[in-house]
Amino acid sequence: MTRLTLLLAVLLLFGCQSADPQPSGSPVRSTVTSPVSTAPPSPSPTTPTPVTADGDCFYLDTGFVEQTVGQRIARTTYTTTSHESLPGCTFYRSDGEPAADVAITTYDSAVQAQIAAVDLGTAAANPIDDIADGGVVTVSVERTVLAVTSGSTLLVVTINQASSLEARAIAAEVAPLLG
Repeated sequence: MTRLTLLLAVLLLFGCQSADPQPSGSPVRSTVTSPVSTAPPSPSPTTPTPVTADGDCFYLDTGFVEQTVGQRIARTTYTTTSHESLPGCTFYRSDGEPAADVAITTYDSAVQAQIAAVDLGTAAANPIDDIADGGVVTVSVERTVLAVTSGSTLLVVTINQASSLEARAIAAEVAPLLG
C-alpha cells in the first residue's frame, strides 16, 4: 500500500466515525456550531445613490434617438451609480414625458444578468437573440421594454411606444459598447 493510499484510508476511517453515534435505523443528527467572533458586525451593504444631471448622453446621440422614436427630444439626462459601466440616459419629449430610457447595470456574473433580463419580461415577452447575448422584449399599449445582456452587463431600453422596432434599434446601437 502506498503512503497516499494509506493516508486516504486513515482519513476516510476517521471521517466516517461520529462523535455522537446513532442507533441503526434512526435518523442522523448533525450539530453545527458557529465560531464565536469578537469582531464587531460588519456594516450592511448600502445601495448606491443614483446621481441624475441634465446633459447629453455621451454614448447615444440625441438626433439618433429622435429619428428612431419619431419624437422631438427637448431634454436629456444621465444617471450614474457605482454599479454600472455606463450611465443611464433618459430622453424627454417637450411635454416632459420620457420618450426613451436606457439603463445599464453590471452584475457579478453573466448568469445574474441573464436572470435579471428574463425577470423584466412578462409572460407575453418575446425572445431577442440577435442583439448582444440575447434577452427579451415586452410590448404593451403604453410602452416597450427590451432587456438584453452582454456578459455580466444588462442593457434595458424602454420607449413610450407599443413597438419593439425602435427599442431594438436603440439597443443595437448601445450593445457594442458593453464589451
